[in-house]
Amino acid sequence: MSTRATVTLLDASGSKLSFYRHYDGYPAAMGADLARKLKKMSKRNKHYQGWAAFANMLIEDTYEQQAHETKPKRVYEITDAEHGDLDYKYAVMFDKNNDVTVHVWESRWVNSERKWTKHAMFEIGFRHYVARECMDMRKRIKDWNAKNKAA
Repeated sequence: MSTRATVTLLDASGSKLSFYRHYDGYPAAMGADLARKLKKMSKRNKHYQGWAAFANMLIEDTYEQQAHETKPKRVYEITDAEHGDLDYKYAVMFDKNNDVTVHVWESRWVNSERKWTKHAMFEIGFRHYVARECMDMRKRIKDWNAKNKAA
């Protein structure tokens, strides 16, 4: 089963570009990937180059090429549509100083109705959020392994 997500990049002038990710859209994978890319941009440049540079990082990202493929698949596909089967939505906002704010929306079904929970944070807070999600995922895997080993 895929965990689908989108990420929309926005700048201070209102320009935006959206990407769709079909696999691993949960914060421990996609969130971690976005956080790594943001950290890489800030370390390389002492401050962010902006949303266009970040967009290029997403455009260039590919999965490992499989034997049956003629070229590797892109991790992030440019999209102009809101996909109906999303589990997460991310927005990475660059202000006029290229400071970053990240918003994450998580989809939950409650009584057959989709509800979105929003988390907003600056880039540093986003990295902490992702780290917590990674720890939670590792704990769930460890617990599952322990349970199935005992069985």
